[in-house]
Amino acid sequence: MCGRLTITSSKDEIEAHLKIKMPDDFVPSYNVAPTQNVVAVLNIDPAVGKIAKWGLVPSWSKDQSIGMRLFNARAETISEKPLFRNLFKKKRCFIVADGFFEWKKEGKLKRPYFIHLKGGEPFSFAGLWDEWKTPNGINLLTCTIITTTPNPMVGQLHDRMPVVLDNAIRTLWLSESSDTTLLNSLMGPFDETKMEMYEVSKLCNKAGYDSPECILPV
Repeated sequence: MCGRLTITSSKDEIEAHLKIKMPDDFVPSYNVAPTQNVVAVLNIDPAVGKIAKWGLVPSWSKDQSIGMRLFNARAETISEKPLFRNLFKKKRCFIVADGFFEWKKEGKLKRPYFIHLKGGEPFSFAGLWDEWKTPNGINLLTCTIITTTPNPMVGQLHDRMPVVLDNAIRTLWLSESSDTTLLNSLMGPFDETKMEMYEVSKLCNKAGYDSPECILPV
């Protein structure tokens, strides 16, 4: 799964690496949790980042609370499940990040680890998006991060990892293609030789705690 991410790079760094225009109200964070804001780039506007709520609220949903359960979607089933099938074909996105957290279980204890690219640069997670109309008539943009089987490194911690898109794959992911065979082929585990991880403080366990301390090695 992916339950926490970071987006600490500057607006200029993100724009240079991902070739997108970041939203003016972007705020960096060392500890983003589901239901909080992320930056998503939609397939209908692939050069512009938009503020979105992390936790998918389908357009047909009666209320917003469903988003608390739909912050991840499994790569193996999104082309088949009615909840995700149409979004997979028509409403794909990527979510901007520069790291994520995972926890290693040791008995009753869980030790947090920070995972990122070796160069520390921003990257993108594969996702799906939708818009939900609030009771006040405002369109709320929401998204979910797609997960897949882990590479050997992340597999030491968990049996899932987010789908990380490199530059070439990101272009295909946001293309107009509805070829499910092609799209499914893009969602494998990311190359572990390009990543690194290390243990961090349990301060990151608290969703509201946003500080550089969250990603310092211990």
